[in-house]
Amino acid sequence: MAHGDNYNHESVSAGEDKAGQIIMALLSFKKLKAEYADYKGGLLLMDEADAGLFPTAQVNLLKIFERECRKLNLQVVMTSHSPVMIE
Repeated sequence: MAHGDNYNHESVSAGEDKAGQIIMALLSFKKLKAEYADYKGGLLLMDEADAGLFPTAQVNLLKIFERECRKLNLQVVMTSHSPVMIE
């Protein structure tokens, strides 16, 4: 995890922190695609990416993954205990 100097763990929820990490990972792949002509895609592995997210946010996360994975030629492998995500 990368956090800046002004990161305050007491003011950020687990869900917000997880969302920030996912965004940072997707932006890293976007940067790789932009900078390397031979970029072929990637694999994003996550443990419980949905942890701390409300069910609606979990559904939206799947929509974001679907859209961004197509753009960036990514495969996402993640674990989940959420019935919403598993369904």
